[in-house]
Amino acid sequence: MFIVLVYWYSLAKSQRREEKEQRKRERAKKKRKSKEKEKEQRKRERAKKKKEQRAKKKRKSKGKEKEQRKRERAK
Repeated sequence: MFIVLVYWYSLAKSQRREEKEQRKRERAKKKRKSKEKEKEQRKRERAKKKKEQRAKKKRKSKGKEKEQRKRERAK
C-alpha cells in the first residue's frame, strides 16, 4: 500500500511539474507573439511615415515648379 502511495505521489508531482512547464511555455509563446506584433506595428508606422514624407516632398517640388513656370511666363 505504501508503495502505491509513493508512486501516486510522485506521479502527481511530475504531472504538476509538467503542467507548470506547459504554462511557462505558453506564456513565453504569447510574449514572443506580442513582441512580433509590436515589431510589425512599428514597421508599418515607419513605412507610413516615410510614404507621407515622400508625398509631402513631391507636393513641395510641384509647388516650386508652378512658381518657376509663373516667373517664366511673367518675363
